[in-house]
Amino acid sequence: MLGENIKSLFSIIIVSYNNYKYIYDAIDSVLQQTYPNIEIIISNDASGDFLQEEIETYIENNKKDNIVRVVINNNEENIGTVRNVNKAIGMSNGELIFLMAADDGLYDETVLNEFAEYFNKLGDRAQVITAQTAMCGESLGMIEYLALDATLVDIIKTYTPNDMFKHLSHTYTIPATSTCYRRSFYEIVGLYDEDYYLIEDAPQFIRMSRMGIRAYYLDIIAARHRDGGISHGNKSNTSDAFAQYCRDEIKFYEKEVFPYADILGKKIINHVKEKHYLVSKSYIYKFEWRHYSFTQKTLFFIKNIRYLFKKILRPTIDKIVQFSFNLEKMKNFLLIGMMMFLFSIIVCRVEVNNNMRVILFWISKYVGIFGIISFLSLLGINILYRIYIVLKKGFQMLNEGK
Repeated sequence: MLGENIKSLFSIIIVSYNNYKYIYDAIDSVLQQTYPNIEIIISNDASGDFLQEEIETYIENNKKDNIVRVVINNNEENIGTVRNVNKAIGMSNGELIFLMAADDGLYDETVLNEFAEYFNKLGDRAQVITAQTAMCGESLGMIEYLALDATLVDIIKTYTPNDMFKHLSHTYTIPATSTCYRRSFYEIVGLYDEDYYLIEDAPQFIRMSRMGIRAYYLDIIAARHRDGGISHGNKSNTSDAFAQYCRDEIKFYEKEVFPYADILGKKIINHVKEKHYLVSKSYIYKFEWRHYSFTQKTLFFIKNIRYLFKKILRPTIDKIVQFSFNLEKMKNFLLIGMMMFLFSIIVCRVEVNNNMRVILFWISKYVGIFGIISFLSLLGINILYRIYIVLKKGFQMLNEGK
């Protein structure tokens, strides 16, 4: 327990894999901390770009008296993020633990002091404290936006553990990049679940919520995070890392959510089932599709026509509906159609080569027809969509009345 002594050992754990070029930003953000009692644990997961001796020399030459212990580990083989984090925690001695990726950094020099003081203020009831994360681009000096909007901050501040469990079942909310733990947290909840390979935070947060433990919110920006990773929407690639991330996400729903359907309720479970369905089918389409025979591909589409609609047809229909509400573009279709019809009439009366006249006439005629039909079609879609909205609201009101 910290008690009134905020000088308890603070373990900063930096995990690294193929991001050596950024690691000095992370190290510098720790070296500049004003907290008086820090140990640095760096664990590289067997990436070839990791230069251990250079890092050791850099820290030794730049550290102040508040860095009391440095441990640098370089795994002989890749064991995955989750196991690497657990291994690093096992090497640490601190009462407080802060986990950081090698391409991130602490926001300013007061972050660890702020966490320690807040833990001291809250006492043993606080096992976990989270804070805001600044999302940056390639340079950590350029903040593009904040990870948590006002709604998410309010959820973290006000939700009971049971409410948070329900929320975390379908929405990642607590920013692991800016979260700090007591060592006793891992004694109560356990280390990160090694059934997962890359995702360590989501299973841990939802498990602690089920156990009645909440994350308290410290109103500061605690970390700078380089955006663009697979956990923040950059999922268009077909890398092995993203494939593993998808497998972890599928496992998350199957292990942490579906077994608790009686607690979560039908509405949440149906919502999560939809997410699980789309992630599962997306995984097949991205990573297993190339191995499928023509027959297997045909059967896939027949069995999963809903997936095809969701991923391809629905976005197209949504764009057409949005287009139908753009009056300027609608007017342009009508205007082009009328002008081309007028041009086709003029062509009939101009003295030019007969073949050229015929070509110009048919081109202008069909372009005109296309413009007018497009206008009428979009107008019809617009009207039908408005009718659909009215009927939908009417059915909702009837259901609410029942």
